[in-house]
Amino acid sequence: MEEKIFQFLIYYPIFLISLIVHEVCHGLVALKKGDPTAKYMGRLTLNPLSHMDPVGTVIFPILAVFTGFIPFAWAKPVPVNPMNFKNRTEDMFWVALAGPASNFVLAFFAAWIYGMTVKYGQGVFSPQTIHIILDLSKLALILNLALFTFNLLPISPLDGSKIIGRFLPYNIRHVFEELNPMYGMMILLALFMTGLIRLISIPIFALANLLLQLFRF
Repeated sequence: MEEKIFQFLIYYPIFLISLIVHEVCHGLVALKKGDPTAKYMGRLTLNPLSHMDPVGTVIFPILAVFTGFIPFAWAKPVPVNPMNFKNRTEDMFWVALAGPASNFVLAFFAAWIYGMTVKYGQGVFSPQTIHIILDLSKLALILNLALFTFNLLPISPLDGSKIIGRFLPYNIRHVFEELNPMYGMMILLALFMTGLIRLISIPIFALANLLLQLFRF
């Protein structure tokens, strides 16, 4: 149990920061595109209390660490009003993309820290400190790539369901936008219940290895 608690204390702050950055970036791009809803509702802040969902940001992460449950979590979605956009489909694409893109940037930064620590750490830090930095940076890398990959799935309410709309013909997009919210949660539930959601670990670890390769020598 003590080991589980220790894992949680390491995992949770990185996870929470990654989720908050994800949501804030949605709101910042929405503001840039003409929708100030997130700003007026106080969501353009790094204060965790403004973004935490009792179930998605607290209960599910605890279950994931202490029971081995498939990791699945979320923060309160940043409110967006597409009526404020000049081009609803185009602007919504960039707003939706901002969240996963922010996680990819964080993953890239984590891989850079990992690589620089391997290369220069021995002359600067103690072996124990190096070990801690490598563990934390690799955890941040995997967590952010997991958020990046999972949110790109074209299933409502995930960001991918809004990103893909930009590339669909109007008549198909209209049907997709009507049906996806109705069946999206059922599809997600089926993926988790069957364990098929674990398949996203394939691109997650492939991307992690690719990013780490960038800083190997």
